[in-house]
Amino acid sequence: MALLCRSTSKKSMGPGNINPHLLKRCAAKLATPLTQLCRECLTSQTWPALWKQARVVAVHKRGSRTNPKNYRPIPLLSVVGKTLEILITRKVTAFLDADHLNYRQFGFRSDKSAIDLLLLSFTEWNIAIDSGREVFIVYLDIAGALDWLWHKGVTAKVRSLGVCGGLLHLLEDCLHGRTLHTVVNGHSSSQHPVNASVPQGSVLGPLQWCQRHTATGPRGSGVCRRMHPHLHLRQEPPPGHSGQDQCCPAKQCILQQALANNSRS
Repeated sequence: MALLCRSTSKKSMGPGNINPHLLKRCAAKLATPLTQLCRECLTSQTWPALWKQARVVAVHKRGSRTNPKNYRPIPLLSVVGKTLEILITRKVTAFLDADHLNYRQFGFRSDKSAIDLLLLSFTEWNIAIDSGREVFIVYLDIAGALDWLWHKGVTAKVRSLGVCGGLLHLLEDCLHGRTLHTVVNGHSSSQHPVNASVPQGSVLGPLQWCQRHTATGPRGSGVCRRMHPHLHLRQEPPPGHSGQDQCCPAKQCILQQALANNSRS
């Protein structure tokens, strides 16, 4: 009930047309049935089909309104489904933060920011230069990175991080069978399957992205970091060191998922 009372009533309605304001005002009456519904999802390891649907609305950004590129697609999801997402995200995040996520993972993590990344990197660069070593900096921009995240890859990574049992199967089912449809001026398109990407607009999405890429920066003498969303840094190991190229995981990820790259150096 506390979660419903703290919910934001200004959010838009998603599939199911349940107004968030209703959940907040009727929290005392709805808390018990919603708790039973969430427990049933965990027991059956099934994510309801309605919660897998995304209603996409186009918000004008700038320029001509006749150019589709001047609109930002906003996916709206079930507000009831997001309630369960919040509960799962809290538990999984607490588990992963207990030394299960790579300490060099800076993206989508609380108490970590771009400033932390830059301060740490700047310090290590100065130390490397002062000791006569070379420093290489490479920026990789993966076009449509969030749209092409491999679902089976996410599930495999979550399993490798220690999430198992019914929760693992529920998270796997959450990704499978997702669809979206676009609504313009009250007219809706047909449902289109979503076979890749994290559920954008969801609470679980950032966590799933973070899980999938947490191994990008392995512990070692070289340095390779991940920052929201496309920053990789590499520092050459000492002369004579036999360590492997620390940027290989990022390269493998790009090749395996067949993503388009826009490189900047």
